[in-house]
Amino acid sequence: MEFFYVVKATQKSGKEDAVIWFTAKSEARANLQLDVELEDAGIETGRGKDYAKPVRTDFPVYNDLPKESTVDYTWCKRYKLQDDGRTWLPKAGAESTGAMDNTAASETSVNVENSVESVPLENRTPAVRFAVHLTNDKYQSYISKEQQLAASKMSLDEGNTYLQNLLLAKNDIPEVAELSLNAKWKLVQAIKQVFAPDEAHETEIIAAFMADWARADASDRNQLIEEWRSGKLNLLKSESASETGVTTDQVLEPDNGIQIDENDDETTRYPVVRMPFRKQLLAQFSADILRHHLTREEYEGISALEMDTDNSYVQNLLLAAENCEEVKGYDTKDLWRYTDAIRKVFSQEKRHELALVLRFTRIWAATDYIDRGILVREWAAGNLISSVQRTDSGTNADGGYVTDRGEGAHHTLDTLDLEIACALLPMDFHHFEIPSSVLRRAKEIVAKKEEPWKSWSAILRNQPGILAVNRAAIFNLIRIAPENIHHTPAAHLEFVNKTMTAEFNSAVELLPLSTPAVETEAPVEQPQVENLGSGMFSIDGLMGGNTAPVIDIPSNEVEKTENTAETTS
Repeated sequence: MEFFYVVKATQKSGKEDAVIWFTAKSEARANLQLDVELEDAGIETGRGKDYAKPVRTDFPVYNDLPKESTVDYTWCKRYKLQDDGRTWLPKAGAESTGAMDNTAASETSVNVENSVESVPLENRTPAVRFAVHLTNDKYQSYISKEQQLAASKMSLDEGNTYLQNLLLAKNDIPEVAELSLNAKWKLVQAIKQVFAPDEAHETEIIAAFMADWARADASDRNQLIEEWRSGKLNLLKSESASETGVTTDQVLEPDNGIQIDENDDETTRYPVVRMPFRKQLLAQFSADILRHHLTREEYEGISALEMDTDNSYVQNLLLAAENCEEVKGYDTKDLWRYTDAIRKVFSQEKRHELALVLRFTRIWAATDYIDRGILVREWAAGNLISSVQRTDSGTNADGGYVTDRGEGAHHTLDTLDLEIACALLPMDFHHFEIPSSVLRRAKEIVAKKEEPWKSWSAILRNQPGILAVNRAAIFNLIRIAPENIHHTPAAHLEFVNKTMTAEFNSAVELLPLSTPAVETEAPVEQPQVENLGSGMFSIDGLMGGNTAPVIDIPSNEVEKTENTAETTS
């Protein structure tokens, strides 16, 4: 779906109004993307800020749209938002069809004046819409009466086998019907790249490509087009490939559900998106990274895994996922995230009840994306929470599952903010004996809301159970974080969620400050802390050499460890 927002500047700020637009799968994802884009552009919204809260409007139909996902300050000089708060019309004396660089915005819409003679394409029949998309190299959401008549004749022309096959193919792919008008236009343009309009093509093959394209992530679709054009992707037999019933004219020796071609070699890849749900799920479960394609050996491996009824872990995973409609609708990337979470929560070395796996699956599907890292962390620690709870102020609640307040646990958000500020200062001191000079500087940082303290505070305040986390863990978290990670909010949040395991949070000893890295021609890696289990962490990545773990050191060894850390520093 397309989302178009206006961000109005306050009168006292003296700044220009801005707009931004982009495409997203849902309103929830759009809201998250909007926050990221505005933050990257340095725009703060809300009460007391230079800009009011963003307002979504109708998507304007003009050919001088700003570049997608870019904050634009010139649009409101040419167009005015009407009293209905939705419609954009050109200002008096302003050009409504400003010039654009077609190389930078090849997918912008063709301008059709919103007059009595033009009609919304969205209200036409599917056949007419596809005919319009097929004959236009630029996106068009309104068409003239003449265009509508021509498209209607074209859709009824049985001699136009290219369009008729395209219409038949789309009827077999339910995902196509769910695409937005703009996405369907993009699909038709992709079809024209893969299937030459002046050649004959099988309906089933077009349907297979449609299924691949509709189910693939938007960022992977260009690569998908190139692979189809190069002929590197082999079709799978309909029995185990897709709901489209695709087969090829070549019927050579079938092997484990793969349509074998005499030219198959180690470079041949079978697309995951064209496989049935179970194989898509196992393709991601059996990999440490996201997979879009499988070799023949890998495909045979997941086929054997699917049929292994003695493997209760895999069978429970398949049953749990199939009984959750949300998971069955996941794309490739979300399936990998789900299976990655399953591996972290449920050890493959133990037996687990199906009911428990199903319960986690349903809670995972119902949890906001931004909170799923926290959910995994708590379940992995044995805290089987039913949701990630927050207070009215947006601060996390203990929620009844983090109640063991260890030594140095926080008691107020104010002390948390001060400790964050102290941890950010590059001085070596004991976390329970903070020097007065450090404390004064920390209070100044908090009062002035300086970065990176501001970003750290915003994230940590929303961590469930944060008031029960030991002070040492807060210091360790901030000290091992990659430098300037706060400049990338998504990566910053992901780092915090992955690092703050229950084991990490129980730390009562400080990791030493890392020594400044000497600049070399090769990139210097970010400091790493290795989890050795049982509350033990290796700090080799911080020290640049072999050192002993420094977490959970007996009390009679604390002084020795502190002296070693001071000497190293």
